[in-house]
Amino acid sequence: MDKDLDVAALERHGLTVRQVLGLAPETISLPPISERVLTIFMQNDVRRSTADNPSVPIAADCVELMRIDVKANIITLTSIAGDSFVNAADGSARCDRRRYGLKSVPLLGACVFMLLSELPEGIEDTAFIPARGTAVLFDDLNNGPRALRASGVDEGTGNAGGWIYEAIEI
Repeated sequence: MDKDLDVAALERHGLTVRQVLGLAPETISLPPISERVLTIFMQNDVRRSTADNPSVPIAADCVELMRIDVKANIITLTSIAGDSFVNAADGSARCDRRRYGLKSVPLLGACVFMLLSELPEGIEDTAFIPARGTAVLFDDLNNGPRALRASGVDEGTGNAGGWIYEAIEI
């Protein structure tokens, strides 16, 4: 496992950025662009963890394309496409997972968000997955591309384990 952590996520899964981006559907139902403050696309290396220790990886899962939307004090993490999202029958990608977070601690070059187990007031979203956990968006553009680190546990999905996101802006 430790050896896998040193290998680039795409390389480990035998993918290129172009292949991952090629899986993204043409249209995704998100709020209108005029309502968004910041939208970032990231390559996300997803790892599995246990529910009682969600910050410690136990297995690699997939590489996915992730869309991050930040509006006011709400962050939206949308899983768009990845090697676990491909429909084997027709090769199409799907977008059916979205988590929301509420800004909790702004830091110099970063911001911490608490993941939400309920949708924010005024938002309706059939792709919402309730979660417990934390996401940190690193936005220090003087030191490279934006990055996101998050770990948590989904609630009410039947998924007994946790997950870890390590995403980088593309």
